[in-house]
Amino acid sequence: MNLFNFLGHLFIFALRINNNYSFSIDVSFFQYGVVMQITNMDSFFYSDYMPHGHCYMWQPHILWTNVIADLLIAAAYFSIPVALMVFAKRRPDMGYQKVVWLFSLFILCCGITHLFGIITIWQGLYGWHGLLKSMTAIVSISTAIYLYRILPTLITISTPKQVEGIKQKLNSISQERNQLSMQIEQQKLVQFMLDSMPIGACLLNKNLEVTLCNDTFYQDTAIKKGDEVGLPLFSLISSTDSEGVQTLTSLVKNIEKGNSNALISKIIVQLKSVNGKTFPAEIRLARKVFNECDYYIFTAQNQTEMTDIKYQLFESNQKLQRAIDATEDGLWEYTIENNSISWSHRFNELIGANDKTPTIEVWKEHVHEDYVDSVIEKLKSAFNANKRFSIEYLGINSKGEFGWFNLIGKTTLNELKEPVTISGSLSYIQDSKALKRQVAEKTELLNAIYEGANNSIWVVAVEKTKQFRFLLFNRAASEKLGSKPENIAGKRLLEIDNNVLSKTVVNKLTDHLQACVDIKSISEYTEMIPMDGQPCWYHTSLYPILENGNVVRIVGSSIDITSQKDIELQLNENKIFLENILDSSICAASLFDLTIQKTTKINQRFTDILGYNIEEINTPENRLNLYHSEDLNKISTHIEVVIQSPLNTSHSIEYRYRHKNGDWRWCRTYTSIIKRDANNNPLIMLTTFIDISEQILLLDSLQESNAYLERFAMVASHDLQEPLRKIVTFSGLLSDTLENQYDLDDDSKYQFDRIKDAANRMRVMITDILGLSQISSFSVHRTKTELRDIIASAQDQLQLVIEDSGATITIKNGETLLNVDKSLMIQLIQNLIGNAIKFKSEQLPLISITAENTEYSTKIVIKDNGIGMESKYCKQIFEPFKRLHSKDKYQGSGIGLAICQQVCKVHSGSISCSSKIGVGTTFTITLPN
Repeated sequence: MNLFNFLGHLFIFALRINNNYSFSIDVSFFQYGVVMQITNMDSFFYSDYMPHGHCYMWQPHILWTNVIADLLIAAAYFSIPVALMVFAKRRPDMGYQKVVWLFSLFILCCGITHLFGIITIWQGLYGWHGLLKSMTAIVSISTAIYLYRILPTLITISTPKQVEGIKQKLNSISQERNQLSMQIEQQKLVQFMLDSMPIGACLLNKNLEVTLCNDTFYQDTAIKKGDEVGLPLFSLISSTDSEGVQTLTSLVKNIEKGNSNALISKIIVQLKSVNGKTFPAEIRLARKVFNECDYYIFTAQNQTEMTDIKYQLFESNQKLQRAIDATEDGLWEYTIENNSISWSHRFNELIGANDKTPTIEVWKEHVHEDYVDSVIEKLKSAFNANKRFSIEYLGINSKGEFGWFNLIGKTTLNELKEPVTISGSLSYIQDSKALKRQVAEKTELLNAIYEGANNSIWVVAVEKTKQFRFLLFNRAASEKLGSKPENIAGKRLLEIDNNVLSKTVVNKLTDHLQACVDIKSISEYTEMIPMDGQPCWYHTSLYPILENGNVVRIVGSSIDITSQKDIELQLNENKIFLENILDSSICAASLFDLTIQKTTKINQRFTDILGYNIEEINTPENRLNLYHSEDLNKISTHIEVVIQSPLNTSHSIEYRYRHKNGDWRWCRTYTSIIKRDANNNPLIMLTTFIDISEQILLLDSLQESNAYLERFAMVASHDLQEPLRKIVTFSGLLSDTLENQYDLDDDSKYQFDRIKDAANRMRVMITDILGLSQISSFSVHRTKTELRDIIASAQDQLQLVIEDSGATITIKNGETLLNVDKSLMIQLIQNLIGNAIKFKSEQLPLISITAENTEYSTKIVIKDNGIGMESKYCKQIFEPFKRLHSKDKYQGSGIGLAICQQVCKVHSGSISCSSKIGVGTTFTITLPN
């Protein structure tokens, strides 16, 4: 009610303003038995007036009759505006929209008034009811006024009969207009169709002059629209194409004669455009009658593009043919319908068909019999499949030998999905087959190496985040870490369990990998990694794999060098041990590098003997003054001999070194080359020496003593031999005198003979002792002599003895060279041959002399068939004056074998004996090479 009161007050306020007057309403009514007096505007919207139902005495039949009637009227009033609005919207061509709106508003207000009449039955809102009726009145009057204003116009509206007549007339006009429009559209379509045709078309009159043409003709001839009218047909043909003019003239004549074949004839002529260019064209000419007039239809199809296409097709075909001829593959095509096959010349060469006609049987003959059925079966299965297939088989090649081929093809299907043809190529894959086999074998080998290698091998991927992810991990690496490859592959380095790789190891490995990424080249390093509490040494190589200049993967390989490190430690310990030994040795040692001409290493004994250290020995002044000037020539010769000698061949020499304090030291030096390069050039020379200064002094003293003794022996032998000569001489004179004066008996003669014999033996003994004393190393003069020359000289001196005894001497390997003192060796051989003859058996003496060469020495074996002796005496016989038999039975001084031993000794050799009684004796002489 408050809303209605507010609207009522608003309405009254508006009336007051517009009409400039005020009014009051005095209402007296009874409400619930009370009289109320209202004199202001509030009474207009007062709601406590007596309801209208009191007028009906609240009789239901009267009340509801009015209520239902008002509801139905209101419903009708509300539906009528809706219908009017729908009509106005759907028929905007009818006009008079304002009338429709006014009638709709008028009827709507009437419906609202009826609804409010129902409300007043129970509520006394008569002021509001009056306002709604006033509004309805205003709309009604406005509608009536507007209706009268347009009434003249409404009267002029045609009747339905008039409208029907007009409609019929309009329909007739519309049909005529539509027919004309259709004809115009058809004409436009025809012209559009002609202009869209890729063929130039012209309409010629009976004089063969152009009357009409399409856009294609304009484009081809470059004629402007309008200039074509009246243009003669023959003026379009190039003047140079006389043959085309004649052909066209003949065609026109045939058409005029009515030749039906001429209507469908086509000829090629050279047409010209207005800009002077010519082009080939395929033309047709036909005569037609239209509206009793003769016309010619002239069409010209520009063949320029067709010519270009033909040329391109020809070039393309030539390129394709060149490609087919150049390729190593043969091309083929099989037509299923007629069971025929065709192939290229290269195909023919590959299968060795020798220009036979292509047939299935010819191809089958080329396939190995073991593969024919399987290949045919595979081809049949490929017929219905629109997929590329590949078949490998064994067949005869161009050389008539079996080789591997690869047949490739694809089936072509028609619209019904049925196979029509199969096309493809044939490749000779014998070489590629072998190469694949080699690649497979190498791949298998590499996999075997990868998995079977004792080296740890892995591959990591380098991520953009500077992280490293394991891709591969071989067996050796897994065993070293004690983890399966699947537990490591695919994981980042930082994701590896600490039990597998400690954090320290991971950090070190990350640094090494990042360094490899930075330098983009192979990186190698050696480090110690604790494994199970034990130090393990590994040598690791990192090989980067680059793409576009960036490292994307790294291949790592680690070698367990723990044992090598242990060996290096042992070698180092051994080196120190050997250095200690060398330093403690009595021999000085030095290594001289011949390439840089410097001493690179000396031992402690070197410094002890000469006083120099390694730096001092290499100073220029010391290198020049280290050797005595008198020894320089023989030192130079000695070094040349050493350089020319084989590796590790030692040569000795004695010369003087200058001590640091200036003294000269005699040293016995042994020099050898211990290292050479690939060209056998000497690199390192080893020199060892001992200080023999004291020995040299002693030797000098010994030589002086020996010289004195030798002079004494000469004098003594001379003094001893003089009395012996007198004894022999006077005993002989005495024997002769007594024999002349007295008749001596046999005993006396025997005694005189004993005196002479004793004196002669004494003289021989003194001579032998003198000879023995003179044999020494200082008196040896070595020369290279063949053994047979020495034996020949000994035989010459024993010639009478040999002949008397009938001895036979055989020599084996007599050409053997001996580096000896020839005179001493003759004396040696002579003594041994003489002993063999002296101690002969009942048999004739047989003496064999054999030489045997070994790596380090030469052996001379002298064997006889004499009486022999017990083996216990084999050493004693070399002692001076040692005799095994009486001097009466075997003459001699007993010094011969002692002389033999001394000769061998001064040659740094030896002599030995082996014997057996009744068999013979063998002497073996050993001389160093």
